[in-house]
Amino acid sequence: MQRHINPPHYSILAVLLHWILAFALAFQMGLGWHMSGLQDALHSGLGLYVITQLHKSIGLLILLASIARLILRLYKKPPIALVDDVWAHRLSQYTHSALYIFMIATPLSGWLIVSTSKLNLDTYIFDTLYWPHIPGIVSLSDASRSALNIASLYAHEILSWAGILLFFLHIAGALRHQFFKGEDILWRIMPIIKPLGKIKARINLCLITAFLIGLFAFVQICIDGTKPIKSSVSPPKTETSLPHSEVQLLPYKNTETKPSDTQQIEENEEIIEDSDTNDEADDIARTAVSNAESITPSNWTITGPKSLSFSVKWNDDIVQGSFSDWSADIKFGSTALDKSSIKVLINLTSVTTSDATVNNIIGNADYFNFSASPEAQYISSTIKSLGDDRYQMDGMLRLKNIQQPLTIIFTLDENGNSARAKGRANINRLAHKIGVDQDEIANDVSLMFEFMAQQ
Repeated sequence: MQRHINPPHYSILAVLLHWILAFALAFQMGLGWHMSGLQDALHSGLGLYVITQLHKSIGLLILLASIARLILRLYKKPPIALVDDVWAHRLSQYTHSALYIFMIATPLSGWLIVSTSKLNLDTYIFDTLYWPHIPGIVSLSDASRSALNIASLYAHEILSWAGILLFFLHIAGALRHQFFKGEDILWRIMPIIKPLGKIKARINLCLITAFLIGLFAFVQICIDGTKPIKSSVSPPKTETSLPHSEVQLLPYKNTETKPSDTQQIEENEEIIEDSDTNDEADDIARTAVSNAESITPSNWTITGPKSLSFSVKWNDDIVQGSFSDWSADIKFGSTALDKSSIKVLINLTSVTTSDATVNNIIGNADYFNFSASPEAQYISSTIKSLGDDRYQMDGMLRLKNIQQPLTIIFTLDENGNSARAKGRANINRLAHKIGVDQDEIANDVSLMFEFMAQQ
């Protein structure tokens, strides 16, 4: 059969997967290079949260592409290996095998980290496709999950550094064949079907190098763009000014556009102007008023995966936490925002953080003070549209029996009777007298939430 014959050139699919993996790995290296650097004074926990979600998405892309590449490699034979020294031939084989292990095992260890984490944060590939935790992990004991989490963290770090070495070793081998041994090897993995020649090989190599350097620089720019906006406990004064607590979200695009009450009234006014009689105009006006008054918000119930988490800089680390027990009473309608309301109740005692020391003290009187105020409450006062499925919600947060105004910016992706909501805000901990004398804790606490709901 044809698949048992060694071709002179890799297949188009193999070439495509090869370069997807090459550029994804280069991007991931640039991302991982600065992830630890996010824990400095210039970046909040929210910045680290956003970058971590992107890191997980790229990792899952690498996992899926690597599995596809391995299956293709087993099914379709690659070109015949070039004649080389025994040591070089064996080193090449070991490097290729190790690369496949690295590209599959590293994202798997990352998946295990997320699945065993106490934060229990959901994963959405590129903020769109839900990716579940590893099946069966939730049934393990806390001790087993903690041990697995620590082991997977060490494995992920070791594999990452080993992968960087393998990545450059693989490149060095290709350059050795192409330029030091005079073998035109690059054309076999380029998206062409004829040899490159020395000049074209150098040109393509320069273009690839420039692209990889540009990709690395692009990652740094993206990371620098995640610096948080300073928060304030005061709500915005005008309709046009954006609140300090707003964080730019990745907007969800909804293909269904819903006319607002204002648009509907304007359309009815145009009809009134064209009416032939005053009686007809009066009937239309009465109908418009009746329709506007009859529009009411819908009751929504949280049904799918949900998360409520926070991040704060504590000394030189970012402490991340989440609440496992919280509920929301939601009455919302995009055409009835003036009548919409949201009330959220949070069981503070259900909090878990990424730091064992913080877990031991967070319930004390200096912090959440579980004994005096075991519950936090947020009640909205106004909700308005910002366009592109984005909304601004102003309300009051009662935390430690202290009420302070809080503005939340969220997106809502509606699909029939179901919807996905996602939002963020910044809370000033000092306004609620949390850790008042603790200067090592950043004042701004980044709050993130996400959930699925149905009418």
